[in-house]
Formats: sequence, structure tokens, C-alpha cells
Amino acid sequence: MPVLDISRLIANRVDAIRAFHSEFNVPRAELDVSGGIDSAVMAGLLVKALGPENVTFVHTNINTSSDQSMRAHQLITALGGKLVNGNFTNVYDDIVTIAINSLVTAGYEHEAILERIKRDPTVLGSIRSTLRAPLGRAYNRLTGGGIRHGTGNECEDRFLRFYQKGGDGEVDTNPIAMLSKSEVYQLAFGLGNDFGCDARIEFRKTIDATPTPDLLGTGVAQSDEDELLALTGAPFTYGRVDSVTGAIISIGT
Repeated sequence: MPVLDISRLIANRVDAIRAFHSEFNVPRAELDVSGGIDSAVMAGLLVKALGPENVTFVHTNINTSSDQSMRAHQLITALGGKLVNGNFTNVYDDIVTIAINSLVTAGYEHEAILERIKRDPTVLGSIRSTLRAPLGRAYNRLTGGGIRHGTGNECEDRFLRFYQKGGDGEVDTNPIAMLSKSEVYQLAFGLGNDFGCDARIEFRKTIDATPTPDLLGTGVAQSDEDELLALTGAPFTYGRVDSVTGAIISIGT
């Protein structure tokens, strides 16, 4: 449902994050930043709650589109943070090659494996997703350790189960888990206003971008809504807001 007072919801989530860190006496946090709307909102909330100096922002590049990477970098810079941008494309390629070769050595048919990959692109997409989780934890430990926050929202995680347990589901908390996608968009608009001109511009870019998990190396050619249609046969849609006014354009399915 539409958020009637965005500033109060932002304050509620910021207070909750601060209270969680205080309860466990952990001053630092880590966040995987994709360049999409959910991680943008979480980045803004964490900066308000903990300060940019206490958050390790990680962008793990595995065949990631340049648009996604650029949005992630520009947003975190506008928020006053430092974005770790590790390109693991070659590592991923080596892992897939070694995995396939070892399966063939064990007696599995090479052509059958390649056909399975061709028939279902999410096979390799899921490998990209599950590689990002341990890398996020590694960066977290290398920078002093902290609470690893997730970016899952209610539409994707609760209703659609559109996530991977060992990938984006492998986190310590999900502070926006109770929010629908349209509510997340509203928070993005509100956070943009809170942080000033540079951040406002970057949040608006992210609001206007096509939602994509970007796990196939094809950028926006793999959109969330198209993939959900292919998986379920049902035309699921997300809510949208106007990036300039914050007005709700569509509630979505």
C-alpha cells in the first residue's frame, strides 16, 4: 500500500538498524550493492543509521552490465561512501569450466550439461548469485567485520520467493523485508530528498531504471518482470513512482 509519511518510515527503519547494531555491540555493516533500487534504499538507510565510514559497500562484478556498475558507483559516492568494485568475471568463468570438466571426468555427459545450460539460463545465473555471497562475507571480514544486511523486499522474498537462499538470501538481516516494491520506490524518493542534490539525482536514476537481477550477463534484457512471467506464466508487475514528484504511478500486481 502507499506510504503516507515517507519520512516517518525512513526514521523507523533507521532506528531499527541502529537498535540492532547497538544490541549486539557491532558498529560496522556490509552491504552488497547491485545498482538496483533495493540495495540503493538499503545503502541510504545504512548511511543515515551508521555513517558511511562504518559500512563496507561491495559491488561484485560477474558479467555485470556497465550501467548497473555505474549506478552503484555513483550512488555510493553521492552518499559519501566507498564502493569496493571487484571484477570476478574471469574467476567465475574458471569455476564453471572446472565444474563442467570435473563432472565429465566423473562420468556425466558433456553435451547433456551444455544442453541443460542452454535450456535454462538460470543454471549459470544461480552460480553467479551464490558466488557473490561468500565474496560479500570475505570483504566484510577483511574490513573489520560487521552485520551483513540484505536487500530483499516483501514482493520478491515473501510472496514470489524470487530469491536464492545461498545467494541474496544469505544475509544476517533484511530491514526492508516487510515493504512492497512500490514502498521501496517511495523510500528511494524520500532518501534522495534527505541527502541533497547529488544523491537525489542518483536515486532518481535508479528509480527510473528497469529492475533486473542482472545474473545472465545481459543487463536489462533480463528484467525481473519478464523473468517472473517466464517462470510462472503470470504477468507479475511491480509498483512504480514518478522519480521527480514521488507520486505513485502504479501499485503493481
